[in-house]
Order: sequence, then C-alpha cells, then structure tokens
Amino acid sequence: MGASHRNPLTEELDVETLIKLGPVRPVNEVFKGTTILVGDRLKTLKFQAAWYSGRPWLQYSIDSDCACCYYCRMFQPKTNATLVIVWANL
Repeated sequence: MGASHRNPLTEELDVETLIKLGPVRPVNEVFKGTTILVGDRLKTLKFQAAWYSGRPWLQYSIDSDCACCYYCRMFQPKTNATLVIVWANL
C-alpha cells in the first residue's frame, strides 16, 4: 500500500466512508512476520491471504501488521483504538 492510499485501519473515518471502502484485503503482498519462541525453536508467524476465505469480515493492515474484524472496526467505540494480533485464533 503506497503512501498515497488511505488506510481505513489506522485513520479516523466515519461509518459511511468505511462502508464505501469495504474491508481492506491486500492479497499480493509479502506479509511481515512475527518471530516467537516455541519450545527451543524460533517460529515465524505471518498473516496468510488464504485466511480471507470463508471470513468476509476479515481485513488486514500492512502498515500495522494487524488483522481485525471489518464490522468491529467500523463500530468500535472511539476510545478503543487498539487492534489485537492473535494469529492463532484465525
């Protein structure tokens, strides 16, 4: 996503604009990875575009390396702007 594109996951946008834009769903990207220690081995976890299948509500931010629910983001309280990365739950 270039600098000239809007990122609905990190901007304060009204609901009407979010509905027009729809979920942010990049597919042809090299997704960032998060490396964790599993037992005595390092494992890199990355978002997978295949996770969109069967999850029309799922969206992803390249800038934040974060996935979230499109509807939850649209209707979240203004005081709660935190997006949680929990790849194991997808």
